[in-house]
Amino acid sequence: MTPHDLIAAFDAVAEAPDGVGRLRELVLQLSVRGRLVPQNPADEPAGVLLERIKQEASAYRSRVTIEYEQEKPADVPLNWEWVYLGDAMALFNGRAFKPTDWSDSGIPIVRIQNLNNPTASYNYCDSAVDEKFCIDSGHLLLSWSGTPGTSFGAFVWEGGRAVLNQHIFRCEPRGRAFVTHYLRLAINSRLAEMIERAHGGVGLRHITRGKLEGLWLPLPPLAEQRRIVARVGELMGLLDRLEVARTTRDGTRAAVRDSALDALREADTPDEVEAAWDRFAERMDDLLCDPADIAPLRETVLQLAVRGRLVPQDPADEPASVLLERIAADRAAAVAAKLTRMGDDPGGYDEEDSLPVGWEWTPLQDVVQFIDYRGKTPPKTANGVRLITAKNIRDGYVTDEPREFVSPKTYEDWMTRGFPKEGDVLFTTEAPMGKAALVAFSERFALAQRAINLHPYADLDSKHLMWILLSPWFQERLRKRATGMTATGIKGAKLRLIRVPMPPVDEQHRIVARVDELMSLLNRLEARLTAELNTHADFAAAAVHHLDT
Repeated sequence: MTPHDLIAAFDAVAEAPDGVGRLRELVLQLSVRGRLVPQNPADEPAGVLLERIKQEASAYRSRVTIEYEQEKPADVPLNWEWVYLGDAMALFNGRAFKPTDWSDSGIPIVRIQNLNNPTASYNYCDSAVDEKFCIDSGHLLLSWSGTPGTSFGAFVWEGGRAVLNQHIFRCEPRGRAFVTHYLRLAINSRLAEMIERAHGGVGLRHITRGKLEGLWLPLPPLAEQRRIVARVGELMGLLDRLEVARTTRDGTRAAVRDSALDALREADTPDEVEAAWDRFAERMDDLLCDPADIAPLRETVLQLAVRGRLVPQDPADEPASVLLERIAADRAAAVAAKLTRMGDDPGGYDEEDSLPVGWEWTPLQDVVQFIDYRGKTPPKTANGVRLITAKNIRDGYVTDEPREFVSPKTYEDWMTRGFPKEGDVLFTTEAPMGKAALVAFSERFALAQRAINLHPYADLDSKHLMWILLSPWFQERLRKRATGMTATGIKGAKLRLIRVPMPPVDEQHRIVARVDELMSLLNRLEARLTAELNTHADFAAAAVHHLDT
């Protein structure tokens, strides 16, 4: 790998997901492996530096316990050496301040959160604090507690005179053998691997002094350290500019995309919606660059559908009031057969928006039979009749996993409130709340807790009902009536009374056809964007691997 290869790859790799992050890590690793700048045989070899370090470190070594790494991590250039962190520097811990020690003025106290964010708020202490805890600009600090990538690792302090809090070491390099900024690179290049090996995960970590001091650090000649620091600064500056350019470009694209979506949402008639959609579709390749961009479009489609703006109304359609009369007859029969019960409706339960001509408002319980088994889950068996729980119900479909079962006898004994069947709609009331899926299979199944089966009366289009339940309009009303903090849920009694907009049945079919058409288009687009994103990520990984070999 040459410097030219590295720079040539920057623009392309930086466009990939986390491409800039990958390149920053690559620059760091190359810098401490002797591959970022050329070696100069005229440089004073690192062995001379190592001897100076050992002379100063010998007394310290004899009186402490260090958990030394036994094997050196990798090969380094011939004129480099390896040195233990504990030999390379002396570590002085910060003071264990108590909140009662803080004051409103004096010397700022540097805590972990101030290391990567100098603008974070500070506490202060009396100016008479012991000098051994004090630092100034240019000091190397080593945080041994925190989270990787944020406050864990080595930092060069540039915030002026201050005092250290606990969990941070002030580092005093030995033997005049290190450039401070190179030492920061060397420590951080080894710490990330060490932390992951020792702790794993992403939470708060701590590393003992003994483990830190036993860490191998690569030691180049002093002159090469200076060249490395200069080159790293140059390349990191280039990456900063690439990142800013990409952020600016993405921000501009997002603003244009959101403006186009707003125009689509605010269209008042189906004709205006169609025109706004055509304008959006013409620029879709420019406006949608990430799979996450598809979700707002799906929501917009459903929002337009439930407001009667997605397809035109037809005055010849049988009005929804006639559909509701047929539904009332079916509902009365279900109530008489004790297949369902009706909740008390005090009226005024929802603020009702204006509806297109021919539409009606109706409580959910008036148009569907509730088959509710939320009290508990039946005993499971290794095979038998399929059991569907809230975990199987997703936005628009039922998943095969987890695949659970109840015995045929349990199924017969359990399903006394009614049998779900193909064409019904499943709805989750908790953990997670608000998922809805069409039963698109004929296989019999039992229903478990946290899920309700909604069986449409008469000729109500069940898929249209599903799209209503998944729409942002309905989800907002659901959240307003939900209870609970960590596990939000909706009580069946409240769910029953939410009023839904009911179009004529023929218009329901037209809405479903148009929603299906647009959702299919968006699914294909999402799949393409995902494939492109994965391709970019694979390219970035391959490019970084090539540069690193």
